[in-house]
Amino acid sequence: MPDTTKPDAVINYQSTAPQGRPSNYSAEIANEICRRIALGETLNKICQDPNVPHKGTVLDWMFGYSSESNIKTTFNDQYTRARRAQIDAWVDEGYDKAMSADASHSNLLRVQLDWIKWIASKIIPKVYGDLQQIDVSGGVELSIAPVAKISHKPAGQIESDK
Repeated sequence: MPDTTKPDAVINYQSTAPQGRPSNYSAEIANEICRRIALGETLNKICQDPNVPHKGTVLDWMFGYSSESNIKTTFNDQYTRARRAQIDAWVDEGYDKAMSADASHSNLLRVQLDWIKWIASKIIPKVYGDLQQIDVSGGVELSIAPVAKISHKPAGQIESDK
């Protein structure tokens, strides 16, 4: 008689679904990654999602280490635009934090906002960088130095003239 106090053995069913993370380039996955970056999420955090390729795979797509040659250009352009939008999202988030801040976390907020300002000025300097003015006043002075006398004699004759 079978023992009814012990649970039945676990049956291991073989799944036909793909195992592990996706690794082949997919426009749908690339769009999702870039959409999430544009909303302010970091690539590190996005790649922790088991439905998203490992960060190394995403970097391979970006740098073109794939069998499909058009991936690099397509994904790189899309990723670059997403990164610029990410900076805008971070600036918006920083504004929201600054407007709702209280004195209890002011030092932490200052560090966060300084980092956002710094990274924004490096990634998109035309928008978030310091205004740089170049002073072009003043004059230009040219002086012409006398040129040594040039002889049109062949080299052998110059030596014998001395």
